[in-house]
Amino acid sequence: MVRGLTVAASAVAVLALGAGTGLAQSASAPAVRAAFVFNFAKFTEWPNDAVRPADPLALCVVDDDAVASALEELVKGRSLGTRPLTVRPQRAGDPLRTCALVYAAQLDERRATELLAPLGHLPILTIGDHASFTQVGGIARLFFENGKTRFAVNVDAAQRRRLQLSSKLLMLGTIVKDAPGQSQ
Repeated sequence: MVRGLTVAASAVAVLALGAGTGLAQSASAPAVRAAFVFNFAKFTEWPNDAVRPADPLALCVVDDDAVASALEELVKGRSLGTRPLTVRPQRAGDPLRTCALVYAAQLDERRATELLAPLGHLPILTIGDHASFTQVGGIARLFFENGKTRFAVNVDAAQRRRLQLSSKLLMLGTIVKDAPGQSQ
């Protein structure tokens, strides 16, 4: 149990470094984004009926070969619990229903909505960088502020998708919720 807490604390420290200091900014932008994506996966629990304990966890990266490459390097030989990690570079329009996590950057609001719509309420962790990503149904949004990479999380969207996000993750980001009367 102590080792698990140490690993979790170390992961939070890595995430906090990326989120709160300029240290992670010395790495390439794709490497920083890949680290955030990896840490989001580490601090998320999927429902048992979505991903069985021994099944690979597919981390899909849409139209960003640099982040996909950096993420492949980062997760090489790693697993989350009993689940091996795989990185799948995807193209816009590819089916994403078998992904556990989808990272898509540089989408405008229309393209983000098009990407998210077919996923419905499937337990897929979605991460993007458009200002409205979390308002159109995405779960997490990465953004750059005051020289640092930060993130926002739509907890309502995560709940709809039956994903459990660690409180350790949530305390480092900005929490956003659906607007009253709005649920995607």
